[in-house]
Amino acid sequence: MNSQPVEYEVLPSGKTIIRDFDENGALHREQHSYSGLEIGISYIFQNGVKLEETYFSKKRLVSRKSYEKARANYLDMPAPDTAI
Repeated sequence: MNSQPVEYEVLPSGKTIIRDFDENGALHREQHSYSGLEIGISYIFQNGVKLEETYFSKKRLVSRKSYEKARANYLDMPAPDTAI
C-alpha cells in the first residue's frame, strides 16, 4: 500500500491542522479543528485549486451559516470562502 504524506500541526490555542498530500506532494486536503470536531472546516484541493469546503460543529456536519455562528467563539478558525 502506497501511503501519502500527512502533516499534523497543533497550535498553542489547541487547534489542530491536518494536511494530506497527493502522490506528487501537492496539497489534497486540509482540516482545521478543535477538540474532536467541536468545530472544524475541511478543504479539498485539486491541482492547487480549492474545490470544496465542509463545515463541522459539535461533531456534526453543518451549514456555512451554522459554522460562522460557532466560529465566533474560536478566533483562529478560518472564515468560509464565499466564492465556493
